[in-house]
Amino acid sequence: ANITLEDRTADSCPAEVGHRHASPRWRLVAGPVAATWRVKAVRFYEDAHCTARLATVPLGWPRLPQQTEGEPFANPASPVNLHEIYRVPERRYIFENGSTLPLDPDAGPWWTSGGPCEDLLNFTLSAPTDFDPASSACFLGFSWDSNTFVKDGRVVGSTGLVLSAPKRVHCAQLEQSSGPGEFAEHVALQWFDVSRNEYRTLMKARPHPGGP
Repeated sequence: ANITLEDRTADSCPAEVGHRHASPRWRLVAGPVAATWRVKAVRFYEDAHCTARLATVPLGWPRLPQQTEGEPFANPASPVNLHEIYRVPERRYIFENGSTLPLDPDAGPWWTSGGPCEDLLNFTLSAPTDFDPASSACFLGFSWDSNTFVKDGRVVGSTGLVLSAPKRVHCAQLEQSSGPGEFAEHVALQWFDVSRNEYRTLMKARPHPGGP
């Protein structure tokens, strides 16, 4: 039930062609979920080929560095494992009968909404991507408003002043559960338009077999 949302306007030539929406806050909005939305990972990329991942929560967090390049946010505002789903994953292994085996990819941590994602506007789905994000009660996002000081791509300390760092997201990946009632069948990628003081939708998608 994984989803990849790609900016298809960047398929033209040159490859740099794409949307021009820069924002410090981006989010994935879930369509209705019957039981509870379970999410393993959220990734944002600055290219449409999903290769240039935007920095969010570093690999070593929360040990070193103790700071992130912004803060994740969610609705419902459940903090359990919220940072973990944005963190660059570690390669984890188990030892069995003298052999080193990769850890089960479905092993934790998972973020969960703790309950259903309801359709607040009682919106009726009439097409595969006919989903109104304004009707959803659930979303996951990341804000690049931060006082983190980054040098040569590494977090080295704090500036003492919160600054906005607008990003252009051309691809987003969502790893979610495939269990009954635990995944969103519709997802929208939105950016916060500072000039309008509102979230606007860039693109929508549905899960596809296999996922990223």
